[in-house]
Amino acid sequence: MTERILFIPECGKGHGSGHMVRSLRIAALLESEIYLPVSCFLKRSLHLSPYQFAATVDEKWKLSAFKQRIHTELPRGVFDKVVFDIPHLRYAMLYSVHARMTIGLDCGGEARISVSYLIDTLPNFYDDANIHSVAFNVLPQMRRENWPKEIKKIFISFGGEDSGQKATIVKEKLLQENSAVSVDMPKGVFQKKNMYRILDALHLYDVLITHFGLLAYEGLWARVPVLLINPTRYHERLSQKAGFVCFPNNKDLSLSLLKSLFPQLSYNSQQIAPRSRKDIVALIQSLQPSRYYIPYATATARFTQRSFFHIGRGTIVQARYRDTQRIYEDSYFSKEYAEQYGRTYLQDADAIYSIGKIRLKRINKYMSSKNILLDIGCAYGHFLRAAKDNGYQVYGIDISQSAIHYVQQTLRISARQIDVQNDKWYEMFPLQHFSVISLWYVLEHLQDPFNVLKKLLPLLQYKGVLCFSMPNPKGASARLKKQSFYQESPEDHFVLWDPFYLRTMFKSLGLRLKYIRFTGHHPERFLLPLAKMSFASVIYKGMSKVFGLGDTFEAYFIKDSK
Repeated sequence: MTERILFIPECGKGHGSGHMVRSLRIAALLESEIYLPVSCFLKRSLHLSPYQFAATVDEKWKLSAFKQRIHTELPRGVFDKVVFDIPHLRYAMLYSVHARMTIGLDCGGEARISVSYLIDTLPNFYDDANIHSVAFNVLPQMRRENWPKEIKKIFISFGGEDSGQKATIVKEKLLQENSAVSVDMPKGVFQKKNMYRILDALHLYDVLITHFGLLAYEGLWARVPVLLINPTRYHERLSQKAGFVCFPNNKDLSLSLLKSLFPQLSYNSQQIAPRSRKDIVALIQSLQPSRYYIPYATATARFTQRSFFHIGRGTIVQARYRDTQRIYEDSYFSKEYAEQYGRTYLQDADAIYSIGKIRLKRINKYMSSKNILLDIGCAYGHFLRAAKDNGYQVYGIDISQSAIHYVQQTLRISARQIDVQNDKWYEMFPLQHFSVISLWYVLEHLQDPFNVLKKLLPLLQYKGVLCFSMPNPKGASARLKKQSFYQESPEDHFVLWDPFYLRTMFKSLGLRLKYIRFTGHHPERFLLPLAKMSFASVIYKGMSKVFGLGDTFEAYFIKDSK
C-alpha cells in the first residue's frame, strides 16, 4: 500500500525560499503531499500563487494529479510520515498533524527533541541527529569536470527574499573595475518564473557568492568555489564551523579582492565539498514508523537505525526504523552471549545458579510457605534448578525451543515454549495458581511489558511475589556514558524503566514494592587505574549501591489485590 507522506516546509517571511524549494523537489520525487499556506505568500506580497510557485520548482506540479497534492490549508487525516523542513520547529506545529512518524529535515527549535527521526544535511551546533551528512542535500545533476583555475563568470544569489537588493549591490561593486568577467544574478526569485532552473546551471560559473545555506552546498557539488557573505553572526559561526571562506557583510567586495581570495576560496571549497551524493528519497522511503511514536516524547539518544525516547513516568522506549525479528535460539545463548560475557550461557550455569540462590533468599523473606514458582524467560533453567533445590514446585516458560528442550530433557523440569506477547498462554493456568512469578531480564525484550504484566497478574496468588530484573537507565553507565550505553544496548531491548518510578508505576496493578537491589557495579569502567586498588573499588561499589548507580537492578513486589 502506498504511504501517505506530507511535507511541511518553512514558509514564513524572513526565512527565504530554500526550504520550500527543497521540500517541493523531494515531494515531487516521492509523489507526496505538501502544505503551502496562501497566507505566507500574501504576507510576502508575492505575485505567485502556491501552485504557480511549485511549478517553477518542478514542472510535475503543473499536472492536475500533482496540484491536488498541494494543500493551502493544513490537511486532516492520518499520515504515515510527516516531514518538517523547518529550522525553528515549535510544538504547536508538531502537534497540528496526526502522523505515525515525524521526520525533521534540518529542524531546530523547541520541538526538535521530539521529532521521530532527524536528518541534518547542513552543519549546525547540534550533535543529536539520527543521520548527518551534506550528501543528503538535493544536489545538481550537472557538474564541472574540474575545479576552475581562474574567474571568468560569477553567480550571485542571496536567497528567495533578497529580491536582488543585496545581490545587486555586490554585482555593482564587482563591475566597477573594467574586466571581461561576467556577473549574473537572479532578478528577484519570486518575481520571475522558472528561476530555479539555476540549480543545473551552477556548473557554468567559476565562483558562487551567496550566504550559508543549501545553495552553497549545491555550488560545491557542481565544483564551483563558494564565497559566503552572511547576514548574521549566527550564519557566520556556522560557515566558519563548516570551513567556508567568508567575507564581511559590512565591507565592499571588489573584483581584485575576490581574485586575491580565489586561491584560498578554491582550496577550502574543494576540502569541504560533498564527496558523494546520497539519496534522501530512498532514505525517507526506507524509514518505518515505530510503534512507540508519541509526539510529546523526548529523545534520549539517536542512532542511524533507532532512537531512544523518554515517554514519561520513568519509561524509556526504543524506536526502531527497520523491521527486524529477533530469533532466540542456540546462537543467542552461545555465540552472542559469549561475545558479551566471555562464556556461553551453559558455561555460566554455576554463576547463574548462585545468583538464583541469592534471589531466592530475598523471595523467601516475603513468603509464608513455598508453593509453585513460574519463571518466565527461563532460558536453560538455571534459576528453575535453584528454586527446585530450594523446595519450590517450578514451571518454566521461554520462547526458545532449544532452551525448553534442555529444561525438559536434561533438567527434567516442567516447561513449555510460549511467546508471552502473542500467545494466550495465561489461559493455560488456573487463577491465582502461582505464589511466585519471576522475569529475570525479560521485560526489556517485550514491546509492551506492562500489558504482559496485566495478563499474568491474575495467575499470581494474593500476597504472592512478582520479581524481575532489567538494565538500569539511571545507572552509572547511563549517566556518565549515555551515548555508549544506548549504542551498546541490544536491539531487542525495547523498554527500560527508571527504578525510582516503580513504586508509583506498579501501584495501579495492585503491586506493592518491597525491595530494589541494584546490581552490576563496575568500578573498572570509570575509575581506570584506581579500580585496581581495593579501597577505591569498595568505596565506589558502596556509593553505587546507596545511590542506585548499578547498571542493572532487581525489583520485588507483593500482590495486594485479590
